[in-house]
Amino acid sequence: PTVSYQPTVSYQPTVSYQPTDQYRQLERNALIALYHSTNGQGWTERTNWRTSAPICDWYGVNCTKSVIYSIHLGGNNLEGPLPIEIGSLKTLVELTLRYNDLSGSLPSEIGLLSDLSYLDLRSNNLSGSLPSE
Repeated sequence: PTVSYQPTVSYQPTVSYQPTDQYRQLERNALIALYHSTNGQGWTERTNWRTSAPICDWYGVNCTKSVIYSIHLGGNNLEGPLPIEIGSLKTLVELTLRYNDLSGSLPSEIGLLSDLSYLDLRSNNLSGSLPSE
């Protein structure tokens, strides 16, 4: 008799982050602060911003499993300083705000974004340096 053995090993991660309602409100508040701080009314594109639509449907906000993964608002006519509330976006991995008219000092709270791996702020008028955290 011939015996064959084929293992059926598969790995399915079981841990996933489920944001609480409180965290979702914190994210929404941080995005609204970004909108107000950077003259959101003057943005080139602002679809769904400051509406009751889920924040994952706001222009430039990208989510994975309903958690903010990236914000891409490059060349969108943002003007003014970045708000300190940006540090509340704990799950942010990518932040692209290039080719705008952002000004002022880079908020130290950006150092709280421990998952941030891509930051593009070129062609703005920001001062200061990135925190070492």
